Amino acid sequence: SVDPNVIVGPDGFGSARWVGKKSTWNYIIHFENDALGADAPAKEVIITMPLDDDFDARTFRLASFGFGDITVNIPPGQAFYSTRLDYTETKGYYLDFFAGVDVAKREAFWRLTTIDPTTGGLPINPFLGFLPPNVTSPEGEGFVAFSLQPKASAENGARADAKATIVFDTQPPIDTPPIFNSIETSIP
Repeated sequence: SVDPNVIVGPDGFGSARWVGKKSTWNYIIHFENDALGADAPAKEVIITMPLDDDFDARTFRLASFGFGDITVNIPPGQAFYSTRLDYTETKGYYLDFFAGVDVAKREAFWRLTTIDPTTGGLPINPFLGFLPPNVTSPEGEGFVAFSLQPKASAENGARADAKATIVFDTQPPIDTPPIFNSIETSIP
């Protein structure tokens, strides 16, 4: 079996997964409300990712996010973004999205929250949430996409690691399997 909660980064070259220092490194974090363990929709999903010391936190840029068959493209060049999506007519809720980077803490974050339009808070109804169990894919799947660049001071061969933590509602945190790339500072 494959962990449905994963982070995917640059393919890189060779077993060291070499990627150019001056390149923009694109990442996507996939998460799933796995039907084998879930019996209700997730109302809130929180994702955090510490930034490896070899990344320049100031280059963090959001790209897009999505869930089920919905994809939202974030305007280019955004390090922070928030929006409220109105699904009150079709699904009975709002979805609040808030994401960005804490440069001092060196951590990227995303929060997707179902909002009950009558109370303005999380729904009391246990069967109202933005991410249902993934019985029929992709209804219970989601993602967030972003990019980073290595620091100008990163040395050739430095290893840039990436791993995210995902929290569904009040459940225990789930870590994605870690991935890595090696920084290439010269033309091979």
